[in-house]
Amino acid sequence: MTTSYSASPNHKVSKSSTSGLRLSSQRLRRSVSDNIRDDFVFDESHARTERVILVDDDSSVRTATQHILEYLGFEVQAYPDGQTAIQAIARDRQPISLLVTDYNMPGLSGYELAQLVRTQRPEVPILITSGAAEDSILAEVDPSEMPPFIQKPYGLKSLAHKVREILDLATTKSPSQ
Repeated sequence: MTTSYSASPNHKVSKSSTSGLRLSSQRLRRSVSDNIRDDFVFDESHARTERVILVDDDSSVRTATQHILEYLGFEVQAYPDGQTAIQAIARDRQPISLLVTDYNMPGLSGYELAQLVRTQRPEVPILITSGAAEDSILAEVDPSEMPPFIQKPYGLKSLAHKVREILDLATTKSPSQ
């Protein structure tokens, strides 16, 4: 049995388990691009220079999300867990435009990762993703400390708009802009 993520006609990244079905990254990219409606608008003018750190312990989700973000024009560095990501972020002095991290991961959770990144790189905006409802997550953490959130499965449009919203807000808050 293979578990895969795919982009459906309604732009959702969804998980499916089927015997013998494997979705290649090339097919995923084609599927994503073929299913964007004509009225979908995403301003790529900034994306080409923006770098996203993506952290998700599920390789299928990580790969699908990475392909979507790359399709949208972002440079993406993906990591399988919070510990690997925080070590890379600590060594890396290049600007990071956004951290996108899963909430539920073994070891260092996405929320814990977000807290560490805020300490090391307070200028980096953060987006938490999870299959769990936001209300259940807010019951576990301090709501005032919770970064923006998007629930899985998210669609291409909803992810693109949420990312752009966060990046645009960060740009307006940035003292160097």
